[in-house]
Amino acid sequence: MRRALKVCTVFLLVAILTLTTTQVAKAGTWKQDARGWWYANTDNTYPTNTWQMIGNTWYHFNASGYMSTGWLSDGNDWYHLKGSGAMSTGWLRDSNAWYHLKGSGAMSIGWLRDGNAWYHLKGSGAMSTGWLRDGNAWYHLKDSGAMTVNQWVGDYYLEASGAMAISKWIGQYWVGADGKWIPNYQEPVATKPPVATQPPVATQPPVATQPPVATTPPVATKPPVATQPPVATQLPVATTPPVTTQPPQLVNVWKEVEIKDATCSQAGYVIEKCEVSGEVRRIDLPALGHDIGNWEVMSAPTCNGQGYRVRRCKRGGEILESGLIPATGHKVGNWTASINLTCETDGEYVKKCISCNEILEREERASSGHSYRWDIAKHPTVGVAGERTRSCYFCEDIAEREVIPRLETVNIDRGNGQIETVTGYFDIKGTERIINLVNEERGKLGVAPLVVSENLMRMAKIRVAETAVHYSHTRPNGTQWNTIFPQGAHGENIAHTPSGADRVMEMWMNSSGHRANLLNDEFVTIGVGAFVAQTKREGDYYYQGYYVQVFGLNNI
Repeated sequence: MRRALKVCTVFLLVAILTLTTTQVAKAGTWKQDARGWWYANTDNTYPTNTWQMIGNTWYHFNASGYMSTGWLSDGNDWYHLKGSGAMSTGWLRDSNAWYHLKGSGAMSIGWLRDGNAWYHLKGSGAMSTGWLRDGNAWYHLKDSGAMTVNQWVGDYYLEASGAMAISKWIGQYWVGADGKWIPNYQEPVATKPPVATQPPVATQPPVATQPPVATTPPVATKPPVATQPPVATQLPVATTPPVTTQPPQLVNVWKEVEIKDATCSQAGYVIEKCEVSGEVRRIDLPALGHDIGNWEVMSAPTCNGQGYRVRRCKRGGEILESGLIPATGHKVGNWTASINLTCETDGEYVKKCISCNEILEREERASSGHSYRWDIAKHPTVGVAGERTRSCYFCEDIAEREVIPRLETVNIDRGNGQIETVTGYFDIKGTERIINLVNEERGKLGVAPLVVSENLMRMAKIRVAETAVHYSHTRPNGTQWNTIFPQGAHGENIAHTPSGADRVMEMWMNSSGHRANLLNDEFVTIGVGAFVAQTKREGDYYYQGYYVQVFGLNNI
């Protein structure tokens, strides 16, 4: 009984859509070209527009698949990737400013507690210093970024919360409403009005007494005429009392007649003689003691030998102490090439001491040969062919050049009168390679080879261009895949990958449904289509290969 065989491609390793996701690390290999570093997983896929953990470290890859470095905006957060590509965490200094990256890698903003201190990160992420107003309070951040607490800064005081004190006493100092210390501040004291006193009690007038018996009055005399007060006279000028003089006294006049200076270890003396009385006296001078200087290196130590140092008296230069300086030991540097390793010749690498340049380790490294890869030297355009070269990753030796077919624009029927175009080229070599590989696999099992059908080849060419627009066994216009040639097509395999014909055959052979179609002994004919679509994103060209196999039961 004849029946149409359709196989879904849910197990293909290349996804239909590329989303920005976080991927678990797959063991693979770092690779580099002229544009940057990228990472090849073991299944020949590479991460694009995503985060991926590699060796317990997070990396980010852009839409082109190249490793990101520097600052990166992802969603609502900023991240920083080191020059090595590794995601930064903790404190980071960049362009004279400090930034803080959380454990997740996201840049911190606002207040941050780190250890026993608070820090403030601006909206830009840069660490704040100096005065900062937050809400209704002022704060002060030291040059280190740490918030000032329980401390005066000029005429202002920062409390335990970090907020500037206002309108309060700080010990015996008063700070005003603006937070500034007011010297000699006195709090106003409220006074009470004076207590009203009672008016004095009126007293009775004295009781009149009887007048004395009149006697003959004395003759009244005129009062003396008032005289003017005497004119003030000047005080007498004080005279200086005479100076009392002392009798003259004899004074000794001493003259040094012999001097012996004191040294660090020996006392000295001075002998003086009075020029008046002839008296002689001796003044002893104590020993000065040594004034020990700093260590002085007489011979510097080497990697293998000891050095020698001394300490001298600053006055006499006498050596007071001496000692050996231990050998420094070798400081091993990194591997460097003494004989350059090339793709065709062996090399030699050595490790030298950074201090004395002595060779400490030596290692021969065998040439690994050329590591070739295909690179596009000239991108094709519509009507104009391009070129790609197979060059060595290490020495850039070009082993092979190949023409990339010129591009063409293919119209795809979307149904309801809608037409969509796709640009690319039909890969004739890829088509032939797939047909040969299919028959090789069938031959391994003793299954008859498939015969190329021109009708199925035309159908596969139409279908492969359609899958570049709508990757499905359903056509872009909504009909089934075999409506192009219903009487001759009885099975279809589809796939897409940028890695070429050999890779797509490997994928099909690792899928049970696709493998069943390839090796079905009821199928007689085959048609294969290979189409490489070109897209342009962010100024770069990308190429994706699409592949279709259709199978027939009859040689039609």
